[in-house]
Amino acid sequence: MQQELPFLAAGGILCFTPLTLYLFWLATVNRGDRPVVVSGVWDFVALLSGLFGFIFCSGLILTLVSMNADVFHRGGFAELQNAWANAQLTSALTPVAFGLLIGGLIYWTLRSRSRSLAVYHVHPLAVEEALRETFQKWGRAVKRTGQLWSDEKPLVQLSVFHVFSHVTVRMLMTEQQEREELERSLRLSLPNKPTGENIAGPWLTTAAVSCFIMTSCCVILTLVSAFRR
Repeated sequence: MQQELPFLAAGGILCFTPLTLYLFWLATVNRGDRPVVVSGVWDFVALLSGLFGFIFCSGLILTLVSMNADVFHRGGFAELQNAWANAQLTSALTPVAFGLLIGGLIYWTLRSRSRSLAVYHVHPLAVEEALRETFQKWGRAVKRTGQLWSDEKPLVQLSVFHVFSHVTVRMLMTEQQEREELERSLRLSLPNKPTGENIAGPWLTTAAVSCFIMTSCCVILTLVSAFRR
C-alpha cells in the first residue's frame, strides 16, 4: 500500500485540481447577479478542461491493463517504459484507439456546439423575451412550436434546464451572418434580463470545496511520501 500511495495521490491531484477550478467557476457563474452567455464551444472546452484529469487517467489505466504493466509493485514508471517496449501490437494499439475515440468525440461535439450558446443563471422566460425582441427588430414573423422557433424554416431551438436555470440556444439558421447577428443581440440583451431561481449555485460551491479538500489531501499525501523517502 505504501508503494501505491504516491501514484494514487498523484492521480488524485491530476484529476481533482482541474475539476475544482471548473466547479468554482460554475459556482461563481451560478451565484452572480446577472445571466452569463458563453459560446457553446467554450462551454464544452471548460467542461473538457475540468474532466481532463479523469480522461487522462482513464487512458493511462487502460494502457497499464492492456500491457499487463504493474507500475505499483515492479519498478514504477520504468515498468511502464519496459512494458511499452515489449508490448505486442494489439496491446500497444489499445491506448492509441482510446485516444482516437476520445479525439473523435471531442471533434464531433465541438462541431455540434459551434452553433449554440450556453446561458447560465437565467430565467427561461427572459431568453424567450430576448428572442422575441430580436426577431421583432428584424421584422421576422416567427412561429413557435414547443421550443422550436421558425418562420419558413427553423431558426432557433431552446433546451431548458429549469433546476439549473440554464438554457442552451441552438441557432439553426444556415446563414452565418444571421447567426452572428443573433448571437451579438443575445449577448447584449441577456445580461440585463432577470436571473432564475437557481438552486445549483450552493450545490456547486459545496462540490467545489469538497474537491478542493480532496486535492489538498492528495498534495499532503504526496509530500509525506516524498519526505519519507
